[in-house]
Amino acid sequence: MPSSGWVNIHWKLAQKKYNLKLKVREIPPEESATPSLCSSSEFNTFDVMPGAEVTIKNSDGSTTLCSGTSNNNGEFTCSIWTQQGSVLIEVSKDVGGNVPETYTMVCPAVDAYTYTPSPPPPEGTTIDLNIGLQAIYKKGWVSAVDADIFADILHVIVPDGPTDNSSSGQIFQGFAKTLVNSSSNNNNALGFIFSQSSDKSNPPVDNPCPKKKGFETNFGCTIEYGGYAYNLTRFGQEHKSIWLENFDFSPPSSAETLGSLPNTFGAGKIYKISKDNFNARLGSGFDYSYTITSSGGEGIAILYVDGDSEINVNINTTSTSKGRLLLVINGSLTVGSSVGSNISSFQMSGNPNIMAGIIAKDQITFQSKGGSINPSNFDKPVMVSAPLVSKAGISFQRDLYHDNNAVIPAESAKFFGKYLYYISNIEREKSSSYLYYTGVSTYDLDWEYIY
Repeated sequence: MPSSGWVNIHWKLAQKKYNLKLKVREIPPEESATPSLCSSSEFNTFDVMPGAEVTIKNSDGSTTLCSGTSNNNGEFTCSIWTQQGSVLIEVSKDVGGNVPETYTMVCPAVDAYTYTPSPPPPEGTTIDLNIGLQAIYKKGWVSAVDADIFADILHVIVPDGPTDNSSSGQIFQGFAKTLVNSSSNNNNALGFIFSQSSDKSNPPVDNPCPKKKGFETNFGCTIEYGGYAYNLTRFGQEHKSIWLENFDFSPPSSAETLGSLPNTFGAGKIYKISKDNFNARLGSGFDYSYTITSSGGEGIAILYVDGDSEINVNINTTSTSKGRLLLVINGSLTVGSSVGSNISSFQMSGNPNIMAGIIAKDQITFQSKGGSINPSNFDKPVMVSAPLVSKAGISFQRDLYHDNNAVIPAESAKFFGKYLYYISNIEREKSSSYLYYTGVSTYDLDWEYIY
């Protein structure tokens, strides 16, 4: 037996601890985050972050020393043995609900940080360590409202987040976050994605996730949301518009030449105009308003534009006109950053900012205003009438800033169902004198049913 004065030196050493206090702050989404940001004077200007999930482990990650959440001041303190040496720090935060956020560590390291005190801190001291978290940026995305968007090359962002349609409030403006719908509308069968790929075995949306699912996020494959994907080329099929492949975008003989862009078009009439005369009115200036003249303002007019075109103003029909223009562009089309609505006035149920369908031979580009996108500098949301079709590609470049991208599409196309009806009526009425009077009589119009 040891004497009464015996001391367990290992036990005593184990009680010598110091306090590692983490100070967690939220780095704004637009901030260019670097590991050095946590040691800068700017760090203290950012908002504190309560509710961040903290785990501190030994150097190889095999043993958890502390875990918990940051308090209302964004702080979390862990008592650590003075001889522990290096520790591994992991801090993150996930916010659920209708507007989910995922925050990851961006400083003093990305995702995880190894802290090594040197020399070993004295017993009872407190060491402050700054930790910066930043939300994964929500990008601008595209909505097709019962409409058809078609191009040879088309890239769109699918917003992350819950998509089971269990709540009508999952995204504002009444837009269902299930972008690929199905009749059952559950997390196992959310519709189908058809694609073409040089990879004959699997569509690109299938990689690296199993079971031929198209997922909303590339952060692992455990999420069940998404649609089933089919590679058409694997089954010897191709999805091509035969009409679009052979269409030359030249106006038919029935087209009337315009020297300038008028404010009145005749229902059932076909027009053609040079790119210079088209751009002279729509490339700059005030918003453009037009009327389709007929009984009740019904009907459509088709305008062929020869050459690369620009739209830098909103295009509206007058309150007395129920008809629409259909623009056929023999070239590219650029929709300038000035076209669109203010965030506060944007409505998915409202009228499009461009009340004219668009079929273009070359690239359609929705321009961004550019520069640093931040809370005071961001793009306008823009809605156009469908069809929105390009024989080449469609480039969606708008960015409404992180918070706005969470709830509003940056670009959207809204179905105007009477285009097909009016075109067929015109062709029927003119069939005795003209063959293919409109030039677009074999145009295929598709739409998605959203329930």
